[in-house]
Amino acid sequence: LSEEQLNAVNANQNVVVSAGAGSGKTRVVVERCLNRILHKDPHLRVSIDQILMITFTLDATDEMRQRIRGQLRALCQQAYQKELSPNLLSLQNSLGSRELLIQYLQEQENLLERASISTIHGFCMRTIHEFFDLLYTELGPTPISRVIDESHIYRLKKNAFKKLLRQHYKNNKADENNKTELSSQISHTF
Repeated sequence: LSEEQLNAVNANQNVVVSAGAGSGKTRVVVERCLNRILHKDPHLRVSIDQILMITFTLDATDEMRQRIRGQLRALCQQAYQKELSPNLLSLQNSLGSRELLIQYLQEQENLLERASISTIHGFCMRTIHEFFDLLYTELGPTPISRVIDESHIYRLKKNAFKKLLRQHYKNNKADENNKTELSSQISHTF
């Protein structure tokens, strides 16, 4: 890792990792996550389910989970060996015993499925589902919500626009020049 990437991994505060494709963002985020859950200082150590990791694609979220799971499994296997790496030895000393180290690593792997590793859309949707009742209590029952795909968004926009045009032409009896100009603008929109 570069010096800047190491600074992001080792920072004792919230971090935003932003860089171009193929620059190692996923590796930095995974290393940072592992650094925090394996930290020898109990005041700086956090459980995987207390970390928020947001990325742009579902593929990236899957890759982060797989890498973290792979690292935790490898560390757990190492914890069963006689010789521990300096980092695992420090964590073991902090936790109190080899058995507690293995238990902690297994617990972190089990918590990985509940960890907040998602796209921004997924995070927002989970937040809405979790806290919507606090916002909606006086307006009636909680509505069902879901994320729609791009093709559905396109159809909704197109249908809304068609409805708007029908209403406009019905009320304004626009001449042919306006229709042609408007049609040209529509084709650029969709």
